[in-house]
Amino acid sequence: MAEEFKSAKETARRLGTDARTLRKFLRSSDSPFEAVGQGGRYNFDDDDVEVLKEAFNGYLRKKRTAQKPQKITVDPTPEEGLSDTDFDLDFGEFEELDDDIEEA
Repeated sequence: MAEEFKSAKETARRLGTDARTLRKFLRSSDSPFEAVGQGGRYNFDDDDVEVLKEAFNGYLRKKRTAQKPQKITVDPTPEEGLSDTDFDLDFGEFEELDDDIEEA
């Protein structure tokens, strides 16, 4: 009996992902298969799916690890010695606007 081949879409479904994500993996350096290129079609048999499953899961773990955000710590205590007078702010124009509004 001839071996049944599955498309990338069918194979992706078996791996629990979508075809686009599987194709991105197949084009990556983590793929055990050679990329077919633009317009090419992937066809996998049952043995290929088992090989893909292991490699694809490793690829996903690697991506998740690379995408973890770095923790940023912020010192919640303000710098000593700062006061409102340390900032050179001129509110003169705003005070004039307040005067104009009150006159109206």
